[in-house]
Amino acid sequence: MKKVLVVDDDTDFLGTIKSILTDYGFIVDTVDSQDDIYKSILIFNPEVILLDIYLNGADGRNICRGLKNHFRTKNIPVIFCSGDRGLRTGYVEYMADEFIQKPLEIPLLIERLNHYCNIPPPQ
Repeated sequence: MKKVLVVDDDTDFLGTIKSILTDYGFIVDTVDSQDDIYKSILIFNPEVILLDIYLNGADGRNICRGLKNHFRTKNIPVIFCSGDRGLRTGYVEYMADEFIQKPLEIPLLIERLNHYCNIPPPQ
């Protein structure tokens, strides 16, 4: 299964990315606030999390650090996504697995999500 949790406070982005990822065969759950992240993880059990850094009232970097320090969620890959180019190099210190710049390049995003879901690349 290719299960992706997308966390972003932009509901238009969530609808668009869910539609795109679903077309590529992913099962997608979305949340738009930090309050729903942990509940969604426990219920949905994602293989990878696509996490916006700037959330309304929360910082995705701190959320990621919390996820990576918790025994139930530490092994779930987290991909940061943001339009802030300055964050491209600092994601490792927050324990994220990768950073993808917004606006998202869909082929790159699909390739990286497949990688973290252990789907081999096409031959």
